[in-house]
Amino acid sequence: MILLVGTGLLARSLMALQKAELGFKTEDVYIAGLSLGATKYDMAERLLVFLNDADAQISTLPNVKAVAFADDMPMVNFKGLCFLS
Repeated sequence: MILLVGTGLLARSLMALQKAELGFKTEDVYIAGLSLGATKYDMAERLLVFLNDADAQISTLPNVKAVAFADDMPMVNFKGLCFLS
């Protein structure tokens, strides 16, 4: 009986989490994962040049308002470099 009640409470909590406000707008936000080779971008300077070039190119795409890079994204199951547009 306790297991059944616990399962019901967990299911209700998970359903509530799906409907909860995240605290930020999710409309028109695109996330892409990017895994860079450790041997090619082993130095911070090379990585910075790559990110600056990528920012410049992505920013010129139609309807792109902002570009951001991150090592990790909340609620995204990807380990590596991510960018938002």
